[in-house]
Amino acid sequence: TAKGLFTEENQMQLLGLCQMADNIGQVDKKRGRCDTSDKCLVRGTEGECQMEDQGWHHAAAFDTHSVQSGVATMVSPEHGFPTGAMLTVEKIIPVPGLSGSLQATGVTATTFTVPVAGQADGVGTVIQGTVTIEEATINVTGYSVANGVATITAAGHGVQAGAIMTAMFNGVSQLRRYVDTATRIDKDTFSIPAPGAVDGTNQGSGVATGFIYFKVTTNVLCETGRYCFMEQAQEYAQSILGKSLPMPEHKLLGMLKSSGFGNWMKCREAMFVSIGREFEVELGQDYTGILWKDQDEPEVAMAWISFNGTFSEPLSREEGETLYEDWESVRKDLAPAQAVQVAFPYTFLTLQQELISAAMTGIIGSLIIAFVILLLTTCNWRIALLGLLNISCITLCFLGLIPIIGWEIGTNQSIFLIAVVGLSVDYTVHLLHAYNHAGMDKNRQKRMQHALDEMGLSVTSGAITTIGAASFLQACYFTFFQLFGLFIVFVVLFAILMAVTFLAPLAMLIGPEGTQGDIAFLQRYMHGKKSSAKGADVAAEP
Repeated sequence: TAKGLFTEENQMQLLGLCQMADNIGQVDKKRGRCDTSDKCLVRGTEGECQMEDQGWHHAAAFDTHSVQSGVATMVSPEHGFPTGAMLTVEKIIPVPGLSGSLQATGVTATTFTVPVAGQADGVGTVIQGTVTIEEATINVTGYSVANGVATITAAGHGVQAGAIMTAMFNGVSQLRRYVDTATRIDKDTFSIPAPGAVDGTNQGSGVATGFIYFKVTTNVLCETGRYCFMEQAQEYAQSILGKSLPMPEHKLLGMLKSSGFGNWMKCREAMFVSIGREFEVELGQDYTGILWKDQDEPEVAMAWISFNGTFSEPLSREEGETLYEDWESVRKDLAPAQAVQVAFPYTFLTLQQELISAAMTGIIGSLIIAFVILLLTTCNWRIALLGLLNISCITLCFLGLIPIIGWEIGTNQSIFLIAVVGLSVDYTVHLLHAYNHAGMDKNRQKRMQHALDEMGLSVTSGAITTIGAASFLQACYFTFFQLFGLFIVFVVLFAILMAVTFLAPLAMLIGPEGTQGDIAFLQRYMHGKKSSAKGADVAAEP
């Protein structure tokens, strides 16, 4: 996508990249052919893609031509014929009308002849012509010249041999036909042998018809594996221009921008339709091409080529990353430095990466906030750490459940992961708050027993009602609500089980006793705030 993309070195790199798939369109990581047991990056059908020459009828009009030494040279802008093409050329030459006194020679029932020295041989079409004999007018319908003798066609003419007549032919034209091998002079002119033609210039217009040939496979089962405009550029340069890549960048771009190449591509597309491979036309237009910066100037904004990959959609994140790395290796080895690779699965892969990043950021942020809130409310760093550890374990349990139940990281799952800490924190905080207020004179076991006696039934009842409410979401038609209901059930179930069976025993083992873990300045600050608030309430009473 940068200036200098089509340098001669890059032209060969692009051709090599396109042709790495070969006719069967299959390559492995080592850039060689592969069979069904190997891992292929490009799809293809072995043995079904033999290339052959396929001809397509092509016509080019010319406005003028000249003849010299038995060779006719036609001027036809972007005619598209290569050297060696077998052409049929039909040219129309304006012929001066006959006038004056003529003498009939040979006579048949429908024709008679008159000498016309100096007239070129050929067949003419009479638009308007008459012959007058002794004040009788005869309408002429045909006219031809051979060896200085004109044959005039007029049904029921009644002309006798030796009769003297006055002829007046207006709008007569001469038609000549040549069938021979063409020689391409340049993109706008070609020549063909014209035996018997009179030398001269500006000898009239006509049409040249013939066949141009394309390298294609006629088998509709063939998968070529790639769509590459550089291969069409190479074929056009070789078959039509008699040249080959690489060529100077400005010449290549001029060729690709030319109407001759455009007409050749249209013939190629029409030929594909005629042999039952019309799908090649639409796919070729979509999957390879050039975007020009200016419609009038050969300056490239972007160019693209495509390969028919072997992967299936959708891809998991791991499969997508592997696919990307495999193709990135191909790009670095074979493509120009300006090239980038794109594929539809990468769009979702990038989205997955962003969703995972956002979810992890949300989880870490939520855990930090939960720790800070526990620290401020309990004024005890050991209790805050116990809460952080328990909430983290709940989150990890849910993360481990995701692949087990067959979920993949998508938009819905990313939202759930951000919310998992918020649902996990509830029962943990209740139990730790009760533990913190159980009394400084009690040991760990008695403090946790007090917390469970005071809050155990409440948190368990809350978990049951939440799970019950979330279960009804399974009756929804929208997938999001069904998934959200499962999310709530699993997280709340993990949260209550971890709070009762993991946090409680952990607090009995390593929970603070007495003043262990207390943060004195926080306690003074928080208790001071509470005392000030209580004093203000008492002072306000009557």
